[in-house]
Amino acid sequence: MRAVIGVAILLLLSSFALAAKVVEIRIAGNEHISKEAIMGVISTKVGEELDEQKLANDEKAISQMGYFYQVKAVKEESPEGVIVTFITLENPFLKNIKIEGATVFSEKEILSWLKTEGGQVLNINALRSDLENIINQYRQKGYIAIFTREPEPTPEGTLIIYITEMKIGKIEIKGLRKTKRAVVERFIRSKEGSLLNISSLGDDRKRIFDLGLFENVVIDLQPGAREDLVNVTFDITETKTGQVMVGLGYSEQQGLVGRAEILENNFRGMAEGIHFLWEVGGYTSKRSYEVGYYKPWIDKRNTSFNISLYDKVLYRWVTEQATSRYDEYRKGISTMFERPLDDWRRVSIRLRSEEVAINPEEGAGLPILGYVKGNVNATRFSYYFDTRDIRRSPKKGQYNIYSIEIGKSSSFFTKQEIDLRRYKPLGKKGNYVLATRLDLAMAEGTIPAFEFYTVGGADTLRGYREDRFWGD
Repeated sequence: MRAVIGVAILLLLSSFALAAKVVEIRIAGNEHISKEAIMGVISTKVGEELDEQKLANDEKAISQMGYFYQVKAVKEESPEGVIVTFITLENPFLKNIKIEGATVFSEKEILSWLKTEGGQVLNINALRSDLENIINQYRQKGYIAIFTREPEPTPEGTLIIYITEMKIGKIEIKGLRKTKRAVVERFIRSKEGSLLNISSLGDDRKRIFDLGLFENVVIDLQPGAREDLVNVTFDITETKTGQVMVGLGYSEQQGLVGRAEILENNFRGMAEGIHFLWEVGGYTSKRSYEVGYYKPWIDKRNTSFNISLYDKVLYRWVTEQATSRYDEYRKGISTMFERPLDDWRRVSIRLRSEEVAINPEEGAGLPILGYVKGNVNATRFSYYFDTRDIRRSPKKGQYNIYSIEIGKSSSFFTKQEIDLRRYKPLGKKGNYVLATRLDLAMAEGTIPAFEFYTVGGADTLRGYREDRFWGD
């Protein structure tokens, strides 16, 4: 009987507690954060029945303000009801902020990004946002930053943010079979121990791929020996760089021609090029040959060298009439030196010396031809601006060539040319490309016929025969 009475009393007290009303809400422990600010986030109200779930939610809401490292709701019974006191322990009051470990950006720059400032209580929410912003600012410049130590306030009120900038541990090159490692290393500007920059690695990859020797270049990043190191691997797939071609061909312009050609773009595995072309037949039954050699660099500034020797016949038309066909014989030597100024600009100088003769077909009307035989010595200066994403098959960017050639045949002449090309991706996925080209050319002086500008053919004006239109 006594046990039953005891249970009844407990249930009655429990019922009373559940039904007790909140008569007062107090805030304790706050020094810098106002009571009004804290009261603005709690749901428990004076005059309402006490709700334990609401109290728990209020503790969480105050903690989520970010200013406190501990929040506790304490209940005190009074004759009128329940007094609820939220005891808060504030985060440290900050006097100033210090940045350590940053080299990419100055401390002044980083501080300008932060919401956290001196002269206020540390707000964990703002600090987390600031740390994310620092990481994003590094990422926008291609760098990777992490925080291997938690930001911590000193007893004097200085918040120290420790930034760890990721560096390159080891650089490895895999997949080379024929190509010498030195060829690839020459175009990797990222160095072991230097700051890791994703954009710079992408530029390295592009330079390697633009050599034209590889089918694919993949960059793989793996953790290094320390937490601030990343190992970089260039995984390369080589492509076939040599060709041997023998065959017969017929065209209305040339007739039946036998042809043998040898090409190698990675001679000795050093990215050197050799070229041999031999043709026989055609309407003249004359043999033609061309021998060329290319060295991708001859000095530390990546100056390339190209030389070509040739004795060949070209079959041309002046107009659409077959009777206007003529043969052009060229025998000589051509050399070119080219040097990059940076990743987008380069300059070149080309020297050529030729003996040229024109042999028109009997009955061909060649009213515009002046000199039908002569020698030409010329020097051509060119400037290139190239922002194409992939040189062999561009989807975006531009390619501009500005050139001037000074030559002498029977007298001096000059030729100027501007070649402007644009590439723009089309479609949502950029699967299509709009390619445009504007080619402007002008010649001054007494120009021999074999130096005239011509338009027509696949390289200048598709849909028309080679050299269909002549300048005058």
